[in-house]
Amino acid sequence: MSTLACRILDAFEKTPFAKDAVVCLWGDHGWHLGDNDQWAKMTNYEHATKIPLMIGCGGGACSGRSKAMVEAIDIMPTLLEEAGIKIPTCPTNAKASRKTLLCTEGKSLSSLLRKPSTPDDPDAASYSQFPRPEHPSKQPALSGFDLLCQSEGNVKKGSCPNKMGYTIRTAGYRYTAWVGFNKCSNSSCPDVLADWDTWYGEELYNHSTALLVGGKDSYDVETVNIANATGAQAVKAKLLKQLKAFNTKGF
Repeated sequence: MSTLACRILDAFEKTPFAKDAVVCLWGDHGWHLGDNDQWAKMTNYEHATKIPLMIGCGGGACSGRSKAMVEAIDIMPTLLEEAGIKIPTCPTNAKASRKTLLCTEGKSLSSLLRKPSTPDDPDAASYSQFPRPEHPSKQPALSGFDLLCQSEGNVKKGSCPNKMGYTIRTAGYRYTAWVGFNKCSNSSCPDVLADWDTWYGEELYNHSTALLVGGKDSYDVETVNIANATGAQAVKAKLLKQLKAFNTKGF
């Protein structure tokens, strides 16, 4: 955290509002610095998808670190519950969910904030996705570009992503499936944009035996893809099933 941010928080804690406030600091992505032969953020690897997340409750009620699998979509229900506002879970039916004015697919972390050492659910997971190509090719102007290609604007026809990498991260593994992605517009869009019958590749990385330095993932994390290893097939099948169920639920 920057010196300026610390000074702001120190000043805020001297105000009468501090005892009731909830302060949240998070980032929307990580950053590659050459690891995995990548630069910046446009991947499904650990260093791009793992974000900083710190939440402090009023009066110092929340403290400590947790290894639990949480996601950015958990921030909103957490802050609302801390404010005394609970919102309903989104309907499992995707079409019904889209018509619901206010709901969440995330979970409140209020209990975890107060007991950060709580054992995590063995099936808990965080999900992300990123396309290939990540940006329209040979096109300097990106205005008007969107993943569904609903309004092409300055984007050249045929340059939209047609492959999507869906990834699931559990306590022990990261699994990524690369499948076809339906380009569509308006009423032609199918309910499920992922084409799970068009397969491009898969990745599986073992985090339970990741090279650790000082208790943290090292520069070399997620460099050995074990998706084709004989002993990894049961784990891979389980994670693929969980990943596909998450991305097609409600349809």
